Amino acid sequence: MGKIVDVYKEMVDKYLEEKATVVFANSNVSHASYIIQRMLESAEKEVCILSGTFNDVFYQGAEVKKAFQVAAKSIYKNGGSIRVITADEPDTKDLRQLFKEVNESAGGKDVVKYISAINGGKPEDIQHFIVVDKLMYREEERHPLLKEPLEQAKIKAEVCFNAKEKASFLASSFNSIWERLSAH
Repeated sequence: MGKIVDVYKEMVDKYLEEKATVVFANSNVSHASYIIQRMLESAEKEVCILSGTFNDVFYQGAEVKKAFQVAAKSIYKNGGSIRVITADEPDTKDLRQLFKEVNESAGGKDVVKYISAINGGKPEDIQHFIVVDKLMYREEERHPLLKEPLEQAKIKAEVCFNAKEKASFLASSFNSIWERLSAH
């Protein structure tokens, strides 16, 4: 199994370095975590994440958490933003602390909004994705809200590191939801 993960990571790094227009599949939890980590590390100006539960499996890993912290400092230094929309406040203290740190890096700007404010608490009704610099994206197929870690294997996603049109479309969708949440 380790070799397969290594080969996948090598492919991800190659596509990222080349800014490849290749759209590739992602349905493995450790692959997803690595992709998110690498996207955050590459971010220069903007990160938008629309997530059902801001799941611990994806976002709490040490590498992903560190990538968030580094990205926050770099992005805010460049005058950019990290914004997250999720179902509700994360269950884990570590993720709440991460949100607090990102918020502090942003100079107290609002960086997290909760979908329950407008969607009747139905995060399964929204498309989950991450967009970086309106260029890269990871978009999941619609799926019910997953409560158990083993269910994560059911998530299928597509990823591209150079898809300006699709990434801009997703960022625009994110901005529309962000504005609706800001009005509440």
